[in-house]
Amino acid sequence: MSQAIQICEACIGDLPQIQELAHAIWRTCYPRIITAGQIEYMLERDYNLEALEREITEEGICFERLIVDAESIGFASHGPTDRPGEIKIHKLYVHQDHQRQGYGGRLLEHIATRRSSEGIATLVLA
Repeated sequence: MSQAIQICEACIGDLPQIQELAHAIWRTCYPRIITAGQIEYMLERDYNLEALEREITEEGICFERLIVDAESIGFASHGPTDRPGEIKIHKLYVHQDHQRQGYGGRLLEHIATRRSSEGIATLVLA
């Protein structure tokens, strides 16, 4: 069965959906790595709506939404570094029910293609 896959730039109005997805992903994937308290701290610090909006409006960070069959299943964010011709991938997450199906690679490919057309030659992953 063919899937309808979309990757599109998020706007401010999409941030609550990104926040909700981040909460679901973090609370499922990270308990094996960090404590529940650390997870909640990081979610509050990095995924509150004000922080997400500030990344877009003040820091030049772009969020990309991954939508499969009208369901938001992942997202990525990327933005400029101090070096010309370079951007950094800040976030890249795919819901655990959809991992290991190539969606993370599709997000990276989308960002690389989009930024390449803007003259960006280097993607930094951290």
